[in-house]
Amino acid sequence: PLLFIGLITVAGFVIFGSSTKLYFVADDFTWIRWAATTYIKDIPGFFTDATGFFYRPLSKLYFMTAYSLFWFKPGGYHLVNIILHVVSTVLVYLIVRQTVKKTIVAVGSSLLFLVMAIHHENVFWISGISSLAGASSALLSIYVFLRFIEARGWIRWVFFMFSYVFMGTSLLWYEGMLGMPMVIAASVLLFGMKRDRWILLPYLFLIPLYWWLRTWANALTPEGNYGINFVALPFNIVGNGFGYIAMSLFGPHVADTFWNLRELVKTHPVPTAIIVGTLMVCIVGTWRRYRVSVMRNGPVWFWISVFIFSLVPYLGLGNIAERYGYIASSAVAVLTVFGLLRVRKIAAVVVLVVLVWINWRELGVVRHEWEQASVISQNILDTSRKLYFPLEEQTNIII
Repeated sequence: PLLFIGLITVAGFVIFGSSTKLYFVADDFTWIRWAATTYIKDIPGFFTDATGFFYRPLSKLYFMTAYSLFWFKPGGYHLVNIILHVVSTVLVYLIVRQTVKKTIVAVGSSLLFLVMAIHHENVFWISGISSLAGASSALLSIYVFLRFIEARGWIRWVFFMFSYVFMGTSLLWYEGMLGMPMVIAASVLLFGMKRDRWILLPYLFLIPLYWWLRTWANALTPEGNYGINFVALPFNIVGNGFGYIAMSLFGPHVADTFWNLRELVKTHPVPTAIIVGTLMVCIVGTWRRYRVSVMRNGPVWFWISVFIFSLVPYLGLGNIAERYGYIASSAVAVLTVFGLLRVRKIAAVVVLVVLVWINWRELGVVRHEWEQASVISQNILDTSRKLYFPLEEQTNIII
């Protein structure tokens, strides 16, 4: 395991190392400006007053600290993102080893997860630190909790304590981790002893506790693009679910096809109903054939729960975004590799290599797009500095 973890680390820095050359883009400037005007005395307010913004106190603490270390040099911020993505990949590997108990599945799924192009927003974008750090904390909590289930004696309660702290920490990083305590509950039901089932209650309590905290702190309420249309909720859940699976396997540009399909559904409801009906028949037929083996397979249900619960805050929305599917993509990777074990080894290897190649290619395309955005962003600032600086007295610049 240590050798493979070392290889994963090296591969992660080779694949994403060039992102340290990217400049600040979009929301990055909001965070940097905020960090530049924040002081140590403001830290308690991170947790008690969101000022109508997202409730992400640890993200605020991070940017305040990172700004004092890296200032306006984006390379340091990008390096932290790469490290967190590598850590998440290692955790996926360790969790698969704990649940599936097959090293080949752990190796294949973690490699696929590492190169998935759906991660480009989380890794290439400095502002992606919130979802990235939240996901790393949640994955670490799950891994430590799985160790708690297997451990005996007093050490298991040490695992429990750390797991609980990391899960709570994930919520303070990013509101998208709201469904992750339910993954712990699934772990208890699938892998734990009956006498330990009470332990899921403290984790589930984190959900209303977090919601109360963010409401008390006057955080941004879920409305507009972040709200749910209950009329379209069933269609959004199904459509978004398939969208995240497709983006995980084939890259973010599949989202364009996704939006085209949504428009096609609106204009051609009858053919769409026929296609959907046919797919449902195929799914039901597949389920009837393999239901016995699936029902008895705890690891499969565990990773299905990871996919569903990690997307709880997003499946009902009227849109999809790559950064929302970070943890869900790990479940897609694991279930894909697990499913490939049912076909011939040569075919399985070929399919896995093709998926890795597709994502590698997609990663190159989106990396180029981020590089272009970075150059444009830096050129705008350089041009503004040449045209308007030094400023005359009482001069205001609005961009």
